[in-house]
Amino acid sequence: MTEFFHPSQFPYGFGSWPGGLPHFAYNDTCCEGYEGYVKINDWVQDLQKPQMETLLYDYEVDAIWCDIGGPSPFDEIAAGWYNWAKKSGRQVNNNNRCGGNYSDFNTPEYFTLNSYQVRKWESNSGLDPHSYGYNSGTALDRYMKGIDVVKQLVDIVSKGGNYLLDVGPTATGQIIPEMTTPLLQAGKWLSYSGEAIYSTHFWPVGPADTTYNLRFTTTPEAFYLISLSRPESGVVRTGMPIPIMEGDEVRLLGGSGKLLEWARENKEVVIRVGEEEVGLVEYAWAFKILYKS
Repeated sequence: MTEFFHPSQFPYGFGSWPGGLPHFAYNDTCCEGYEGYVKINDWVQDLQKPQMETLLYDYEVDAIWCDIGGPSPFDEIAAGWYNWAKKSGRQVNNNNRCGGNYSDFNTPEYFTLNSYQVRKWESNSGLDPHSYGYNSGTALDRYMKGIDVVKQLVDIVSKGGNYLLDVGPTATGQIIPEMTTPLLQAGKWLSYSGEAIYSTHFWPVGPADTTYNLRFTTTPEAFYLISLSRPESGVVRTGMPIPIMEGDEVRLLGGSGKLLEWARENKEVVIRVGEEEVGLVEYAWAFKILYKS
């Protein structure tokens, strides 16, 4: 973990995070000040450690999400925190950037994994293509759209991951429409397709069929097939065998609710859905196969 430009971090600097005061923005002289700086002997022991312990014990956080990595006191305090939480009857977790050899989930940044993972993971990004916070230099047409958020969410969940999506306010505390709009659009999609996302598991046979741009999720009661491309000619092909038997019911989430016809053709399943039904849904088409047999 780092604190950009903290004077006491300099001995622990590494890579793109050298620590220490920055040079002035408009010339090469050193250095800009650090407002509120209190001199300490050791950045990790005298600053990081007490701050982290305050979060763990005073604020009693359930999750601690560290960034960047690097020098950290977490390996000194992790065991004590876990034992304290256990005695308190609490469930706690931390990501893989806190230091030490203790973590509960991985955190790929601005990308997703190619296949499902047994270990828990969380893909994180901002709506901005490069920044987690608001960046006035970003062109408004560069922000993610609702369709981008939905497709990213579906892809991540089908591989067993969680999606951490960040928005940031302007200097006046406003969230610009280019950030609120895609969130509202994704929320609308979740309002009718959410059962294919919430409380589901990845399908261990395979999370995706890339030929037809499909993703799969599952529960004990149902199997979900999510098409990231608009179905063409009233047909969805799975490209592979899926768990469905005679008597099972197929419906399009967000559609009219009517039962859809399906059939096996060779080693794949074909679902027939009319254009009118397809037109009731945006961004991604989630088909629910309800087990009846």
